[in-house]
Amino acid sequence: MAKLSLREITQSQLGNTPVIDGQIVCCKDTGSFYKDTSDGRVELGNSIITVSELPLAPIQDKIYLLKPNTLYLYDGDWVKINTAGAPGKDGAAGKIVRVTVQSVASSESASVTNNGTDTEAELVFKIPRGRDGTNGSNGKDGAAATIAIGTVTTGAAGTLASVKNGGTTNAAILNFTIPKGDKGEKGDRGDPGADGAAGATGPQGPAGTNGAKGDKGERGANATIVVAASNSSTKSKAAADYICSGSGDQSTINSAISALPSGGGKVLLLEGTYKISSYININKANVMLEGMGWSTVIIRTTSSNFVLISITKGNAIIQNLKVNGNKSSYSISDYPIAIEIQGYSPTITGCEICGYGFGIVTNKSETGSIITNNYIHDFTGNGIQCSNNGKIVISDNVIQGCDSRAISDARDSSITGNYVSSEQDCISVFDDNTITGNYCVSDSGCCVVAYSRNIIVGNRFSGTNNAGYSIQLVNNAGYCTVVGNVIKGDVLYSASSTGKSHQIAYNAQLM
Repeated sequence: MAKLSLREITQSQLGNTPVIDGQIVCCKDTGSFYKDTSDGRVELGNSIITVSELPLAPIQDKIYLLKPNTLYLYDGDWVKINTAGAPGKDGAAGKIVRVTVQSVASSESASVTNNGTDTEAELVFKIPRGRDGTNGSNGKDGAAATIAIGTVTTGAAGTLASVKNGGTTNAAILNFTIPKGDKGEKGDRGDPGADGAAGATGPQGPAGTNGAKGDKGERGANATIVVAASNSSTKSKAAADYICSGSGDQSTINSAISALPSGGGKVLLLEGTYKISSYININKANVMLEGMGWSTVIIRTTSSNFVLISITKGNAIIQNLKVNGNKSSYSISDYPIAIEIQGYSPTITGCEICGYGFGIVTNKSETGSIITNNYIHDFTGNGIQCSNNGKIVISDNVIQGCDSRAISDARDSSITGNYVSSEQDCISVFDDNTITGNYCVSDSGCCVVAYSRNIIVGNRFSGTNNAGYSIQLVNNAGYCTVVGNVIKGDVLYSASSTGKSHQIAYNAQLM
């Protein structure tokens, strides 16, 4: 016997369940059974018996449904007809997506055709036209009709125009909907209207995309130009405006200074060694030459003797770098200068200055120089040579290893908080200076040699000249104040100038 399939549904679903040859349909809510064949669906009546277990005395050629869903036939022995699977899920509901009505000749038959699918039907109805009827009798004249214009509405662009009767057949009120036309060409510009009141500020729009990179502009008043040495790191070189070659590097540094605006700016020397064969020229006002600490080294690499850094304009700043005259590798003569000041009010701070003839030389009167927090050492001449200039602040420096004087020829200046060590006199000054809080060590000279009106207070002096004096007030000097110092030797002064006495008191003797 052919295999049968079992499908369980409700009675209300019977009409929508497709006919499949060999399918047994069970309406589980009514207990009715149907069999599908190629000729259609027939009700089986009592041909199928539903049981919970197979009977011991079955009826010959009877079909039994063993719950839940197994069909058996008794033919002298039990024969399993089919094991039905579990009921499938309900299919998607069908829908009609399009209906087309066509008028055909009166001689054709009416028909309905589905041009779509079972679930999305597109129905085409063909309806034959009726035959022409006989002419009827003339009707009575109707009442006179009236037409009035109702509303005129602007519709959206691209829609169809429409007219609807909002009245009656005899008293029509026509409501028009007229779509917007296409945008016309731009007309001539009209005269400017009066300014309206300012509206509220709208929300900020999203950031636009970056535009093309513009041409490089002029550097501003606070410009910084970055210079890298030949041995600076790759990262440093990538950030630099100028890169030195490692030979004659003063040319590159001077080019960077020249590139600053007329109002000055900063030239930043990155870490590395800058080898120079001629001088660096700060010939523009308000220029800062700054390093990255003492890892930025400016070094002489020739036997020529020249000023290493020359300041010829005002308000220059040199800070955080090392200046090396390199006298251990290249000989010197005539006391060449490491840094020469010829401009007003410079500042030199945070630097190591070493290995040359003179360290810092001020050759401009009333310069107002500030020399602070530097390490100045290893010179054949003086560490700081003031050249009888005034208004200089020399503070918190370490000055040592000078074959001559550490600080020389200051006038009307402040010398405070320095540590000074020298072969000869540590501090030698002219008139009107304030010398306080210094620690001086001299090998064979005085700690201080001074002229008139100097204030020498609160210092520690360890060292004497061959005559045993730590402080010498020169002949014809007067009005000096020497108070509160700790000294190793004595104070030498002349009392021969009448009316020019000194105040010397409360000094402690260092044993």
